[in-house]
Amino acid sequence: MRDTVLTCIRGDDNFFDLDADVDLDAGDQIWFKAAHREADLNETDALIKKGRNVAGQSGIADIDAPTGKFQLQLEPADLDDVLESALVYKIILRKVDSGMDTTLHKGPLVLTSRSG
Repeated sequence: MRDTVLTCIRGDDNFFDLDADVDLDAGDQIWFKAAHREADLNETDALIKKGRNVAGQSGIADIDAPTGKFQLQLEPADLDDVLESALVYKIILRKVDSGMDTTLHKGPLVLTSRSG
């Protein structure tokens, strides 16, 4: 697991190239969740939810699945209702062959405004 600071610019599409450090099989699931506090990083309380192979969620796409590289996209609408300058986030991988969850990245999601 990596502690990683992600910085978003409000009003922009924000793309983050990340690494799972394992191959990503077709059925593997990845979740991104951001919330006010760690206790809220769940399906019910998270403010922002993105997924790869997760029903009803999108925003995570493969860059190079055999090497574990993927991209997270946060769109302007994802941040519309967020007034804070930072949230906490977690990215979880569930391998289809084992069913085990592994936290890949976690840390602060810092929200800034466009300058100028």
